[in-house]
Amino acid sequence: MNIKEKAEHFYNMAVDNATAQNTAMVEEYRLLLEKELEQHKKEVRRKADNYLKEEMERLVREKNTALALKTLEIRHLYKDRATEITEGLFSKVKINLFEFMKTKEYVELLKKQIKEAKDFAKDHSVTVYLNSTDADKAAMLREELNITIEINTTDFWGGTRAVIPDKNVVINESFLSKWEEAKESFALKGGSFHE
Repeated sequence: MNIKEKAEHFYNMAVDNATAQNTAMVEEYRLLLEKELEQHKKEVRRKADNYLKEEMERLVREKNTALALKTLEIRHLYKDRATEITEGLFSKVKINLFEFMKTKEYVELLKKQIKEAKDFAKDHSVTVYLNSTDADKAAMLREELNITIEINTTDFWGGTRAVIPDKNVVINESFLSKWEEAKESFALKGGSFHE
């Protein structure tokens, strides 16, 4: 091999070696860039997922807050309306009670309550109290039922109250107490906003 061939061979080897090194460096750099790109994609995905999760949580919190406020508003409206309806209903009941007190059936009810108090007292003394609005019925009831009847100074609308001192018993059949008991235990049905 002559010098020219040797030089050409050396040149080809050097070029091939440089080309191989260059190709290896480019490949190594390409792999490094691909690795960095994948890491960057993962980081961007992670940040996007975190952002999406935080935004979803924020939206759920906002929705829950708005829902709670609306529910509270509806409860207040329901309670106000239920109170309005209840008050109206019991006002009508009160009016009907006072109308009932003008009837013969009311006098029969008084007689029945007095007889029940006498039966409960058996041989013990009993005093029956009528409301002041029923003072006009007291004499007739005393005579007919042979019982002590007093007029109560505290207005209890109607009905009777009876006291049996020997048994330490008070029988309260007054319209006011029955009306208050009914009103206290009354609840409108059909809603789920009972407190």
